[in-house]
This record gives sequence, structure tokens and C-alpha cells, in this order.
Amino acid sequence: MEDTPTVHIPTVWVVNYAGHDYSRATEYGPLDFLTSGYVSMGNLERLFFIIAESVNKTKADDYLLLSGLLILNTIAAMAWLRKHKAVRFLLWDQKIRDYRRLTVTADQIDRLYDMMLIAESNKAVAEETA
Repeated sequence: MEDTPTVHIPTVWVVNYAGHDYSRATEYGPLDFLTSGYVSMGNLERLFFIIAESVNKTKADDYLLLSGLLILNTIAAMAWLRKHKAVRFLLWDQKIRDYRRLTVTADQIDRLYDMMLIAESNKAVAEETA
């Protein structure tokens, strides 16, 4: 008997289910939710735990669909990037009325940060010699 290889279908992880219509996102995979409804911001450590617990269930080729409070989206993206070294975002584009895919990697962020440090260093040297 021959084993059939399993194919992983990416899941679209919505940061916070708040009743919006996410049906257009299902073309990228089935929906799941990191959080749902009202999320208290009174205890930041608890918020980190709730999101990290959900992000821990994700796979590297899944998508993160931003929805809800900015702090929830920020924590989710940071936890996702820490786990997978890349985030595959699904972002709603109001102009085309559909989702766009955008991937951000830890390497891209590192390179950007390094470029900023070099630019600041060059500016400081230029000011000292002027």
C-alpha cells in the first residue's frame, strides 16, 4: 500500500474576529482566528500569552490577516515573525476591493535596521568633519 503525500493547505489566520466579512480571504485558505470579539488590554502579559498561544498553532506558509486593534495586530505580527522568520500578510486593499499578499522577513528588517545605523553613523561622521 502506497502512502499518499499530504498537502498542506495554508490557513488564513485573522488576528481578531470582529464580525467583518472575510469571505474574500477564503480563496487563500480556510479561516481561523487568533482572537475573537472584545480583547481586554488591561493585562499586557495576558494579551501576549493569548496571541502567542494561537500563533504557536500556525505554519510558516499560513497567512496573517490583520483585523482589529492595532496592538493586537502588532503583537501577532511580532510573534509570527519570531516563530517563522517571515510573515505572509493578507492586506485588504480598498482601491481594488480585494486582498493583496505581502511577505515581510526577519532578514529584510535586519537589513533595513543595519542601513539606518550606517546612515546615522555616516551623518555623525559628516557633522564631525564639517
